[in-house]
Amino acid sequence: MDYVGLRWYKCDFHLHTMSSKCYEDEDTIEAWVDEVERKELNCIAVTDHNDYRYIDKIKEEAEKRNITVFPGVELTCDTAKIHVLILFNTDCNADDVRDYLTGVGIDKRAVENGEVTSESIFNVCDKAKKLGCIVIPAHIDELNGINSMSDANISKLLTGKYIDAVQVVNEDVWENKDVDFKQAIRDKYNDQSISDEKIDAWYKSYKKAKTSEIPFIMSSDNPRAEHDAKHGLWGIGRDYCWIKMGDTPNIEGLRQAFLSYKERIRTSYQSKNLPERLPEVWIKSITVNGVSISPYCGINLEFNTQLNTIIGGRGSGKSSIIRLIAGALKSAKFDDLEVIKAEQENFYQLTDKNGKGVLAEKSSIEVQIYRNGILYKIIETDFKKKSSSFSIMKYNQELDTWDAVKEEQFIDFLLVDTYTQKQIYELAQAPDALGRLIDKDNEELPVLLEKADEAYSELIDKIKELRLAKDKIKEEAKLSLELKDLNNQIDVYKKSGFTSAIEEKTKYENEKNAIDSYLNSVKSIGNELVEYSSKEHISRPIDTFLSDDIKTILKKGKNSIDVVFAEIKKNGESIVSQYELLKGEVEKSEWNIRYQESIAAYDNAKTKLDEQHLEADKLDELLEKQKQKEQDIKALSDLKNSILDIEKEIGKLETKYNTQLNNIRNCRKAFIDSILSDDQDVKIEYIEKANKKSVEDLLLKYTQSTSTNVVDDIYKVAEQAVSRGGLKRFRSLIEKIVNEEEVSGVSMYFQRAIKNLDSSLIDQILSFVPTDDLQVSYKNAAGKLVPLHTASPGQKTTAILTFILAYGDRPLLLDQPEDDLDNRLVYDLVVKQLKKSKKHRQIIVVTHNANIPVNGDAEYIISMDSSSRYVAVKNAGTIDNDIIREEICDVMEGTEFAFKMRAKKYHVH
Repeated sequence: MDYVGLRWYKCDFHLHTMSSKCYEDEDTIEAWVDEVERKELNCIAVTDHNDYRYIDKIKEEAEKRNITVFPGVELTCDTAKIHVLILFNTDCNADDVRDYLTGVGIDKRAVENGEVTSESIFNVCDKAKKLGCIVIPAHIDELNGINSMSDANISKLLTGKYIDAVQVVNEDVWENKDVDFKQAIRDKYNDQSISDEKIDAWYKSYKKAKTSEIPFIMSSDNPRAEHDAKHGLWGIGRDYCWIKMGDTPNIEGLRQAFLSYKERIRTSYQSKNLPERLPEVWIKSITVNGVSISPYCGINLEFNTQLNTIIGGRGSGKSSIIRLIAGALKSAKFDDLEVIKAEQENFYQLTDKNGKGVLAEKSSIEVQIYRNGILYKIIETDFKKKSSSFSIMKYNQELDTWDAVKEEQFIDFLLVDTYTQKQIYELAQAPDALGRLIDKDNEELPVLLEKADEAYSELIDKIKELRLAKDKIKEEAKLSLELKDLNNQIDVYKKSGFTSAIEEKTKYENEKNAIDSYLNSVKSIGNELVEYSSKEHISRPIDTFLSDDIKTILKKGKNSIDVVFAEIKKNGESIVSQYELLKGEVEKSEWNIRYQESIAAYDNAKTKLDEQHLEADKLDELLEKQKQKEQDIKALSDLKNSILDIEKEIGKLETKYNTQLNNIRNCRKAFIDSILSDDQDVKIEYIEKANKKSVEDLLLKYTQSTSTNVVDDIYKVAEQAVSRGGLKRFRSLIEKIVNEEEVSGVSMYFQRAIKNLDSSLIDQILSFVPTDDLQVSYKNAAGKLVPLHTASPGQKTTAILTFILAYGDRPLLLDQPEDDLDNRLVYDLVVKQLKKSKKHRQIIVVTHNANIPVNGDAEYIISMDSSSRYVAVKNAGTIDNDIIREEICDVMEGTEFAFKMRAKKYHVH
C-alpha cells in the first residue's frame, strides 16, 4: 500500500558473504541475494570480517530486487578481538570501506591475509563516527563482545559518544524471568561447558547496555547451520530487526531511527511480524482546486498513516488544510460550541461580500481515504448550488476503475475526529461538553441510559400515586365532619318517628311489589295461553293439489289438534280465574291490614314533619349522602393502609433507579479506564451525585425565574445538595416549603417560586438525583494529581488533549493543540501521548511547536510556504531529510543561529 513518509523495514545488519574466510560454502552472488529476498528483508548490511571485496557485487544484484544495501564491515579490534559493525551510507561503495580500513591499519594485503586492526575500539569508533558512519558493537552478550572489556571501558563506550546502538543475541533469554538463564544459555548453544563466569559476563554487558538506554538491534550473523560458527545461506535473516525510516533508507534515516529507538526500532524478539498494523481508516491525500486561498496552483497533499505534522509561519495557511479536510468529510462536530462552529462555517462556504468563505462556484475538493484496505475518494464540486455536488467513489483495483458509491450515508463509515484551534480550550472550560465527548462513542451507554429513564418514569409514577393518596387522606377530617352533620340531620327524622314509619312502609311496599309481581305473572301466563290457543297455527291444505285419501288423513289430524288447542284455552282461562281468586285473598289478608296501617302511620309522621317545617323527601337524599360518605371514609381507611405498601414500592423503585445509575457510572468508568489505563499523567473519573450544575439547571428550568434573589438561592441550594448528606437535606427543604412549614436559609422569593410549581414538577424535584460530576486531574510538576478546576488554562487544555489523543482509532485532525500550553507540558504530556496514539490511528496536526514533529518523531512533515501570498506547500518529507530538518529549524526554532545562540545562553553543549 503506497503512502509517504516513515515506514517499517525488515533489516539484517550483520551479514557475511563468501568474502569472509569463515564463510563455508561456495555460493553465488545471485543465490546469496535470492536468500535475502526469500527472507523478505528490505535492508541489509554487508559486514564481512575486516573485508570489503563483495560489497559492490552484492549491491549491484540487490538493487535489482529493490533491496537496500548498507556497505559495512565487521572489524576486529585490539588484542581483545572485540567485533564492531561499521555501517556506511547507501551511496558508498567498497572503496569507501577500503579507505576506512586503511585508516585503521588494515590495508589490502592485511585484508587478504585476514589480519585485524591493532587500534583500540575507541579509536576505531571515533574514526568511523567522523566519517558519518553508524557504529554498532557486535553480539555484546556473546563471544567477541564488549563483555571482555573492563567495567569502566564498557561504561565509557556506552555513553553514546562512540556508538549508535549495540547488537544483542540473547534477549530472549535475559528477558525470560521464568527460566534459569545460565542453563537456558547452555541449552540454547547446545554447550553445557560454558562457564558461569562467561555467562555472567555476557549478561552484565547486556544489563549495562539496557540501563544506558542504548538502542538494541538483532541481526543474524548468518550461521551456516544451527550452532555452527561458520557462515552460510541458512542463517540469513534468522534474527533481524524492524527499523522505521523514510521512503529511501539511508544512513541519516538509520541515525534518526536510533535517536528515536523506542518508537522506531523493534528486535525480532520484540516483534516477529510488522510491528504496527495500518489503521482501519486513514486519509491518503487531499486535492483542492479553485479556492480563494490557492486559486492558481491548487493544493495537493499526501499523508502518512501515522503522525503527520503541518508546519509553517503565521499566515502560511496551515490551519486551512485541517478545515478543508473537515469540510469535505463532514467531520467538524463542535459539541454545542457555537463560536467554534461559526468559525468553521464562515470558512467552508462560498466567499461572500465580507470576504468570509474560501469556496468559489467552481471549487473542487477531493479527499482520498482508505477504509479496511479499500481506497475511496470523496469529491465535492459545483458550490453554486445550495447543496454542492457530493459523491463517493470506490477504487476497483482489479479493473483499475473508480465506481460510484450510491449511498451518501457511507460517509459515516469514513468518519474522522476534528478539533480546531480553540475547540480544545473551550472543552477544557466546559466539563459537560467533555462528558458528551466521552459518551458519544460509548456503545454500551445508550441502552443503559434508556433503562435508567424507564426506571425513573416508573419511580415518578409511583411518587405521583403516593402524593395523590396523601392528598386524599387529607380529606378524611372533612369527610368525618360532613358525615357527622348528616347523622345529626337524620337523627331529627328518627326522633320524629318518621324514620321508623318510613322503614315500616318501605318494608311493606317491598313485599307488596313482590306479591304484585307474582300475581301479575300468573295473570300474564293465563292470558297468553288463551291468546295463543285462539291463533291459527296450522296452514290449510291446498285442495287442488291433494288427493282424496291424503285429505282425509290430514283432516282427521287437524280435528285432534283442535281438541288440544281447546284444552289449552280452557287451562288459560282457569289460570286467569286463579289470579282473581288469589288477588281477592291477598286484599282480605292480615298482611294487607298491616300494610294499610304502615301507610297511615307514614302519612301521620309526614304530617308531623310538615308541622316542624321539615321536608320528608329530603331524608332519602340524606340517607344516600350518608351511605356515600361512609363508603368514602372506608376507601380512605383502605388507602391509609396501602400507603406503607406504596412507600415500600417507591423504595424498591429508587433502588432500581440507583442501580441503573450505578451501571451507567461503572460503564463510563470502564470506558475511561480502557482509554487512560496506562496513563499516569491524567485521570478522569466520575464523582457520584456531585454535579452541582445539574441541580442548578433543574431548578432554573422549573422556576423560570430571573430574579437575582431566586437565582442566588438556587446556586446556594445546589451547592448544599451535592455536599455530603446534602441530597436528603435538599429534599427536606423542598417538602417543607411545599407544606408551608417554617424554613431558614432561603429567601421568601425562592420559597414562593417553589410553591407556585405544579405538583408534577415537585415530584421530579423531590426524586431528582444529581448527575455524577466529571472530575479531571492532571499530574503537576511535583508529580501529584490535582483536580483540573484548580489548574491553569494551559494545564486544563493539556489534560483534555491527553484524553482526545488517547481515545478512538479514527483519523484525528488537530489544529495547533499546543496553544495555551507551555513547552514543558507539550513535551511531557502531549508528545508522550502522540507517540502512543499514532501506533493505532492516523494523526494530522497543525503545529508551530518543534516538540511535536521532532520529539513526537513525526512520520511525515509538511512545511507550508510562509513567503507565498497563497496557501502552498514548500517542502514535504521526513526528519531524515536534510531539507526538512532545515525547515523545522528555520520555521520553528528561528533559524539554526538562533537555536545555537539559545543553547549557548542556556550553557547547553
